[in-house]
Amino acid sequence: MEQNSLLSEKLNKIYDALYDEADSIVKENNPCGWKSTKNKCRGVQLSAECMGMVKGSNNNTPQCCCDGCKFWNNGCTAEKPLTCKTWLCRIATFNAPSEVLTKLSDITQKILHYNFFVHRGDKTASMARAMEHWTKKQKELDEVLNA
Repeated sequence: MEQNSLLSEKLNKIYDALYDEADSIVKENNPCGWKSTKNKCRGVQLSAECMGMVKGSNNNTPQCCCDGCKFWNNGCTAEKPLTCKTWLCRIATFNAPSEVLTKLSDITQKILHYNFFVHRGDKTASMARAMEHWTKKQKELDEVLNA
């Protein structure tokens, strides 16, 4: 039990550090264009004006990548959605500086390594996934060490 507590504590620290880093990058660089488009992301604004790339499923209106998420209610209500912080649509990717893309990609690799990846998930879901993964790995390691 103590081992699971230590694992949870370590993963929490790693998760929070990755989230804080990604959040800082997104806030500093604004790849989605939130500030300049009156509470609409750049993808919605551009697709509405000329491209038609991002469409709503039922009403054919442009949507932000967050639309349809269970945590979206006139803003994100998820607790520290790490995966969402590092994902960019095609329009945001095209407009973001390469160093921003590299930094977010590096964080994404760490998300995958620690098994935090949950599509449209919050910290609770990501932590549950990571705990399950690393607990299983520990059991496998224990079997080898005790063989």
